[in-house]
Amino acid sequence: MIRAQPRPEDVGVYEIEIELSDIYRQSYTIFTLTVLPSDFIIEIKTLPGLLDAEIDSLDRSGLVKIVFSEPILIPANFQEFRKLLVIDFGVMRNGVTINGLVSSWNITKFTAEYITVQIEFTKPEQLSMTSAYDKLVVEFLLNGYFIS
Repeated sequence: MIRAQPRPEDVGVYEIEIELSDIYRQSYTIFTLTVLPSDFIIEIKTLPGLLDAEIDSLDRSGLVKIVFSEPILIPANFQEFRKLLVIDFGVMRNGVTINGLVSSWNITKFTAEYITVQIEFTKPEQLSMTSAYDKLVVEFLLNGYFIS
């Protein structure tokens, strides 16, 4: 709760940046605070929008590029994502998830626009064995790390 009794010298427009963080996420929200003679108005200037991610490419070596719908903040601890279970990868065939095909993964590059991840498959020869292609499924479990 914010309470204020503005004085005449307090009247004006102020931009405030507040950092909200906990063990799972980091966020920066910018407010515009307008102080009037008898009151004040807080307007949220920017909020994280709905962020989408999609697979841009996947090569035969298991290198996948995931692009974001808008630039995001780069988390300081993205190398810890595997240990923290932030992202999960799986393989889907004919609408059914095939367990155990992804053995490990590592983020090789993280930019504001995309990430590249090296995926290791336990049995790569079992991928897309038929004319029906398998789908790589990427799930962002702790999506608070991905803030636009």
